[in-house]
Amino acid sequence: MNQDGIQDLVTSGLWSPIRVWINEAGSLINKTKDYGLERTQGWYNTLAIADLNGDQRPDIIAGNLGLNSKFKASSTKPLRLYLDDFDQNGQTDPIIYYTLEGMPTPFATRDELIDQMPELKKQFVSYTDFSNVTDIQSLLGPWYNPSMLIEKNIYELRSMLSLSDEQHYKGIPLPFEAQMSPINDLWVGDLNSDAYIDIMMVSNNKNVSNAIGPYDVSRGYFARVVRGRHIPNL
Repeated sequence: MNQDGIQDLVTSGLWSPIRVWINEAGSLINKTKDYGLERTQGWYNTLAIADLNGDQRPDIIAGNLGLNSKFKASSTKPLRLYLDDFDQNGQTDPIIYYTLEGMPTPFATRDELIDQMPELKKQFVSYTDFSNVTDIQSLLGPWYNPSMLIEKNIYELRSMLSLSDEQHYKGIPLPFEAQMSPINDLWVGDLNSDAYIDIMMVSNNKNVSNAIGPYDVSRGYFARVVRGRHIPNL
C-alpha cells in the first residue's frame, strides 16, 4: 500500500471502516487515518484491491450493503449500534438506531425489544409509551450507563471505489444499479484482455429477518474501469 515492496493488509467488515495496516518490520500498524479512510464505517461484505486509475498504486473496491434498504446512513445522520449487557443477564444486547423523519429512532419494534430485554415491558406498558422514545437514554431509562455503553456508527452504505491520490484515498460510489443489493463478492481482472480492469460483482441476500426483507432485486453487475472511471456494462 505504501510502495515499499512489502505486503500490507486492508480489512473491513460490519460496523467497521476500511482499515489499512502497514507492515513495519513484521508488525501491522493501523494507518487508516493517514490514508483518509477513518470515517468510512460501513456494512461491508467484501473487498478487492487493484490499480484502477493507472497510477501504479493500489486502489480499493468495497462491497457494501447498498441503498435499497430500510437502513439509511450519512456522515451527519449515521446508523448507530449500541452494545452492553443492559439487563445484566450475561448476554450482550445490540440496539440499532436510525434516523426517521429527522429523529433518532430504535429500529426494532417495542415487541422485538421486549423479547430481547423483558424488563422493558415494565417501562413501556403501551405502544403509546414506546412512541415517545427518542435517544438511547430515553429507551434504557435506569439501565443507561454511558461509561459502559459501546457505540458504533455507520456513515456509508454505498458500494465504492476508493482511488489513490498520492497518499490519501478518494471515494467514488459505484453506479445506481450496483447499489440495489448488497455486494457479497467481487472478481477483479482483465476479462477480455484489453488492458483495462474489469469488475464482476455478486449480489443479493435472502438470509435476513422479515423486518428487513430480502435483498433480491440485483441480477449482478459488471463494470470496466478506465483510468479510474467505471463504465457499466450490465
